[in-house]
Amino acid sequence: MDKEIVGQKLKYLRRKEKFSMERLANTFNDLYNSNISKSMISNWETGKYLISGKNLELYINYFQAPLTYFTKDYVKPKDFKIHKTIMKTAEDIVDKVNFDKFNIDWLSEEHLSFVINELNSNLDKLNIDGLVKVSEYSKDIAKIDEYLLNEYKKDK
Repeated sequence: MDKEIVGQKLKYLRRKEKFSMERLANTFNDLYNSNISKSMISNWETGKYLISGKNLELYINYFQAPLTYFTKDYVKPKDFKIHKTIMKTAEDIVDKVNFDKFNIDWLSEEHLSFVINELNSNLDKLNIDGLVKVSEYSKDIAKIDEYLLNEYKKDK
């Protein structure tokens, strides 16, 4: 990644929200318990230093920006919309799917927690096509409960 191009993109996101550097630093520190200063943001935006992956993740989460926004030279506005939709779908699935209903004895709570954490930690590494596939697969997984209930009713 070119530090000057990334810096311009960071600056664009901040200005789009009409945030000062100080306000953005305070927001990140309050929301994410980070330790970002106004001067750090200035150094990133001017291209003096390349932002770390850890701090870039704060921008991605706060501004709901797809990772491709920072890795591609040109990103279409629809990429943001697709990313927001996919992330909302993933959050909805986690909220709606009650694994206790599946009644799968071999799948422990620790295992489920591990799987969910692994999925969440790797979502940002996927490109838009990968995120769409994960979203589609997640919807299929969410239908397992309905399928199992229908099969159970057939057996009775």
